[in-house]
Amino acid sequence: MLRIRQANLQHQLVQMLALFGVVISVFYYFNNLSWRDYKRENRSLPDNLFAIEYYTNFLSYLGGQKDSASYNSFFGPEAEKAEILNQSLSDENRNLYIYADYAWAYVAAEKFSPTRIFVAFQIFYSREYREQTINEIEQKQVEYIVAEKGRHKFKELRELLAKDYSLSFENMYFEYYQKSRLD
Repeated sequence: MLRIRQANLQHQLVQMLALFGVVISVFYYFNNLSWRDYKRENRSLPDNLFAIEYYTNFLSYLGGQKDSASYNSFFGPEAEKAEILNQSLSDENRNLYIYADYAWAYVAAEKFSPTRIFVAFQIFYSREYREQTINEIEQKQVEYIVAEKGRHKFKELRELLAKDYSLSFENMYFEYYQKSRLD
């Protein structure tokens, strides 16, 4: 009787592992993910799995297991980056897109996003989001694009920057591009 139960448990475990493998494969396929993409130094997982770390950190904060200082330390030097970003932008730079890895870039810069999806790791791994983001930037005639240094730019963004924008200035954390011609 005990051997039958063990065999059933082993069979169920194999089925669960196979199902998990299929689900992960489908997730990667439909999100156009690749394990070869670069990994940020302040994270233990590759960028395509960053959401797991991000939401684990967030849920720990919500559950009271982390205070705000511990929560913010997860982001590394991002708080300093946000301050530098805010200081480098003037009120004239209202129509801008920020390509960065953290959701609060617009709050820190006291600006509104011209695109529906604005966190870089969400855009980078979804073909649909990349196309949608570029379309929204073009439709809203974004005058400035601020890109986090070291953050790999997806192909469509690189092409848009090369075609319509020129590097205006840069600091230790960001590159600032200005539209070369207004349509």
